Amino acid sequence: MNVNEPRKIRRAGAGRATGLSVLFFVLSAMPWVAAGTPNASALTLVVIVNAERPEAEITSSDLRRIFTGEQKFWSDSRRIQPILPPTNQGEAEVWFLKSALHQPERDFKQEWDGKIFRGEATAAPVRTADESSAVRGVVFHKNAVAVVEKESLRSVPADLMRGVKILRVDGKTPGEKGYPLM
Repeated sequence: MNVNEPRKIRRAGAGRATGLSVLFFVLSAMPWVAAGTPNASALTLVVIVNAERPEAEITSSDLRRIFTGEQKFWSDSRRIQPILPPTNQGEAEVWFLKSALHQPERDFKQEWDGKIFRGEATAAPVRTADESSAVRGVVFHKNAVAVVEKESLRSVPADLMRGVKILRVDGKTPGEKGYPLM
């Protein structure tokens, strides 16, 4: 806008109908948006590893230690490759970081950046784009461990799912009363 041009003055209330129309449209679209967004309280996360790994369960504290970089090796001395919930499950990742790791995403990222900068780690946990990529990562990287939303595994091809197994967490299976990742 040229400073020498006169300003257009809008009278009060002008554009109110348009504003109300936009508000109505946004509010009327909310049920569809909410229906497609997972509710964090309804999420059930599962921990998967390669089907050839000997582990059948993991503790919450070991899971936390793995994803914070404190535990780097499996009991057989093989380096663990942690895989976070896929990025298309944004709410799942945030919930996992807050509930299981007790860290907001920003702190988690800063902690890993610091570990890499200090030479304590070479890379942060892997982030994949979707469930199939997370499962594929576990199938092809025999020492990987991934956390994914249980229901999302239904969209993963069966031939990929045969290469992984779901671990019990703190002795509980997903859906069982007291399962810590629900």
